[in-house]
Amino acid sequence: MNISQILLDKPHYTLSTAITSISKYNDVVRRQISTLYGKDTIEIGALWLVNIYTSIISFLTGDSDKFKEISKNNLILFNSIKDTHAYIILKLIQEQDIENCYVYNAYCTTDKNLDECNDIDTVEPYILIQNNNKKIDQIIERYFGHTPFNINETVKFTKNSIYLRNIIRWNCIKRVTYFYLEQVEWPNMVAKFNELYNSAHTLNWSADNLQFIKFYLESVFEFLKIIMLRLTWKHFLYVQFQKSCFIEFFITQWILLINEFSTTLCLKDDVILELHDLMNHYANNIPKHNDGSIDEEQLPSYKEYHTNKLISFLTAKLNKACKYFGCVATKPMFLIRKELPGVLARP
Repeated sequence: MNISQILLDKPHYTLSTAITSISKYNDVVRRQISTLYGKDTIEIGALWLVNIYTSIISFLTGDSDKFKEISKNNLILFNSIKDTHAYIILKLIQEQDIENCYVYNAYCTTDKNLDECNDIDTVEPYILIQNNNKKIDQIIERYFGHTPFNINETVKFTKNSIYLRNIIRWNCIKRVTYFYLEQVEWPNMVAKFNELYNSAHTLNWSADNLQFIKFYLESVFEFLKIIMLRLTWKHFLYVQFQKSCFIEFFITQWILLINEFSTTLCLKDDVILELHDLMNHYANNIPKHNDGSIDEEQLPSYKEYHTNKLISFLTAKLNKACKYFGCVATKPMFLIRKELPGVLARP
């Protein structure tokens, strides 16, 4: 990052040259993250920033016609890249100081390297960047090349994966909303997500602290949560038709699904966790006799009370979640077509 900063600073290097050199680091940083991901004692930290930044820079090279027009004279673009580049370097330095990193490693860029780069007659910065990348690859191969760990499995760390790009594509949104019949009146979600996705490529990190990326991902999560809340509503309609001895089973199974959903999205202090607690209380307090059998006399009023309580909860949360998207997700739910149970028995 320090070396590529010189490409941005020196006027005789074009912005397209700098962007090309920076983007080449993306494959390398994804392999670095792959070696660290999942290690409990290791924080990936600012490497996430480097990964997204170099991915966004690569995004700029995707349109060949626009890429030819990239110039340092385009001050808005140039300053946004330069400021974000400096922002990431600062984060990396702060982490290095906190972690007390060993600076005499094989691919650490020394002040001598930087001095050489500043002297254009000595060495070209992008050559040093290429050499640095090769050294990092050699180190990864040395320590991980002969283990079960596959250093080529880095697709989960691409920008498309981190941005959950496949979820917001037209065919996926259409399939999810049609297949699950969640009965939500959606606006043009594809256009909305495309707008948010493009905004998430804004390089203004030093000023907004990645707010465009955060807002985009929060919106994707809200979309998924709206669907999950509506499916929960539908599930409890389905529970109403079940034999009393299976009610606890069906609620418990849905709680497990809710747990998996919240774990996948890494949700904390969230409406989904509130829903989990509400459902858990329902399942754990079903009226029973001393022998463990269901109290059929008390069960109808118990079901009615807790189902109404759940629907009130879902209605309030859905109403709030829909304000940004402008969708309607609080109308009464109905079981339709094959959703209507034919045999009232445990599947």
